[in-house]
Amino acid sequence: MSDKLYNYIPDQGLVECLNQSKIAPGVYQGSDIMAFTAREFDQVSVTRMAKQLLRSVIDFYLGGQKLHSRELYRQHLMSVDRSVDYPPKESL
Repeated sequence: MSDKLYNYIPDQGLVECLNQSKIAPGVYQGSDIMAFTAREFDQVSVTRMAKQLLRSVIDFYLGGQKLHSRELYRQHLMSVDRSVDYPPKESL
């Protein structure tokens, strides 16, 4: 498995590529997939593969709609920051 190339196909998952000689966008190395499943993120290729794979999965399930998670997180932080009752500087 580690020496093979795989492609993500929605509703099927990672499927071994028929053409094992060409790495193209959307094609992932088995060694990176194995490291990802073992949660070994010390290699740049593994983190890059994880990012690309997860983005393609999310994109499929969102049907091409834009994900606004950063904006939602920013709004959440702003609301939490306003709700925190900080002690006045004089009391410190």
